[in-house]
Amino acid sequence: MAHVSSANVVAYVGAAASGLPRLAGRLSGWWAKRELHIQFVIVASVVVTAFMTVLGAWVSDRIVKGIIANSAANAALYLHGFVEPYVQELPEAGKLSAATIDRLDAIFSQQTMLRDRIASIKIWAPGGRVVYAKDHRHIGHQYPETAPLREAWQGHVATEFDDLSDEENQIERRFNVPILEIYSPVFRASDNAVIAVAEIYQVAQDLRREMRASYIETAATVGGLTLVLIASLFQIVRRGAQTISQQKSSLSIRVEELSRTLAINRFLQRKVTQANQRAVSANEQFLRQIGAELHDGPAQLISLGLLRLDGLRPRAGGAARPPEAVEHDFSIIRGALSDSLKEVRSICAGMTIPELNDCTLAQAIELSVTMHERRSGSTVALDLDDRLPDGMPLPFVICAYRFVQEGLNNAFKHAGGAGQRVSARMAGTHVVLTVSDSGPGITRTPADTVSSRLGLRGLTDRIRAMGGELDIRSAPGEGTHLEARFNIEDLGLGHD
Repeated sequence: MAHVSSANVVAYVGAAASGLPRLAGRLSGWWAKRELHIQFVIVASVVVTAFMTVLGAWVSDRIVKGIIANSAANAALYLHGFVEPYVQELPEAGKLSAATIDRLDAIFSQQTMLRDRIASIKIWAPGGRVVYAKDHRHIGHQYPETAPLREAWQGHVATEFDDLSDEENQIERRFNVPILEIYSPVFRASDNAVIAVAEIYQVAQDLRREMRASYIETAATVGGLTLVLIASLFQIVRRGAQTISQQKSSLSIRVEELSRTLAINRFLQRKVTQANQRAVSANEQFLRQIGAELHDGPAQLISLGLLRLDGLRPRAGGAARPPEAVEHDFSIIRGALSDSLKEVRSICAGMTIPELNDCTLAQAIELSVTMHERRSGSTVALDLDDRLPDGMPLPFVICAYRFVQEGLNNAFKHAGGAGQRVSARMAGTHVVLTVSDSGPGITRTPADTVSSRLGLRGLTDRIRAMGGELDIRSAPGEGTHLEARFNIEDLGLGHD
């Protein structure tokens, strides 16, 4: 059974030891979650309380020792005049005579103050021998010398409070009252040499009450000071912790805002890069388209004119051509050059923008519709909201002009101009521009359309550069609907 019990103890100790890291981890986690002022008040309470407790104990001990020393000095001085004259015979006789003992008994029995305050008294000769005691059973006995007794033989008053554990205190233990033992040296009259030690057992009930009151007052004072100190420091640290917490919260909010701003900037940077790439690609395709239109149109007509000019040269042999043939060639050349000029002017009209510096948004939209009707010979239904703002930034006015122009060009090209309609209206703080037709619609998805068609792709980039959004809705047989939305609060009214 002993072996089993030992094994159980070892297992229990091992389990407890293995659980210490987990406990330490939990305490560490709990501590880390506490706020700064809570951590401070805990640490300060432990440290300051420990320090103030030590200080209070030291102060109380010094006060008590002072009280005891003062009480002992008073008792020794009071008793000195009664005892010293009767023990002068001790060095020569080695003991006190019976007459001296009787006189000492009479003194202690007749003096009311001594009888009430002194529970017992012993007079010691060298070597730990008792030569007088209030209880005569001690007389003649020899006891081991205690530390206070040895100190008294050195000429100093020594004390012990309520410590009756020595062998010579067997009888005094039965007093059942607090006792202050005072060891007072007794000097020889001729040379002040210590010839005896008077041990006084003073009743110390009043002294104990005074000592307890001193302990209580000291503890209350130190405790009050400790609470005031901790409370004052706690208030200071709590305010500091609140300030730090507020600054930390504000910093966290700013960091989050900066992180979001950085993410938005990165997103916009990618969008700008992509828009630049698409702009370069669109510009190249636009240039190729212009080159193709110039090659297939005006260039071909001019080539025809040049060929007809070659026919006007004189023939070999000097034979003249008939006037009708020459007039016919001149007519063909004039027609080719005229058609070529018309096509060049048509191409230029699509590339240039009329003067828009002084135009309002409504005027720019109306101008774009008028120019389209003039070029295409078609009719466009126009619906303008009276609440459209004036003084819009020039880049936005140009963007709106181009949106209407490109939307109507696509409507005329793909829908033959059927059901062409342009509207501009206010929706809260947003300007909503719409170009629609009632043609056959787009068979591709809007995303495919934007990525594949030069005009709409460039228009999408232009609208996004103004902070707007482009929405394309179309279905086979239901026409096409282009809608651009702009928030006027983000456009900076009053700027060109």
